[in-house]
Amino acid sequence: MGTLNAQPMYHSPDIRAVYSRVRQLAHLATDTADHLFDAVGILNHTRDGLPVELGDDFLAVLSEHEALQEAGRRFTLVMHLTVLGASDASAAAEL
Repeated sequence: MGTLNAQPMYHSPDIRAVYSRVRQLAHLATDTADHLFDAVGILNHTRDGLPVELGDDFLAVLSEHEALQEAGRRFTLVMHLTVLGASDASAAAEL
């Protein structure tokens, strides 16, 4: 965003809309990466027999099946977030 903000240009409504979409895409990308890292952490901790944080500082040692389910939930969130990103990128490109 710093690079975009440093560009000397008139901030028309279309430019502001594109900036807004770029910010949204950046947040989606960050959230997606967080969920992917969580999924990897769950699988790695389970493989090593370590407890996994399941929210609100609740720790549990998961079975392989439970770990796959938890990781699958993260992958589902990633799928939904990336679907939003594609339409947002297309809309920004059309401006």
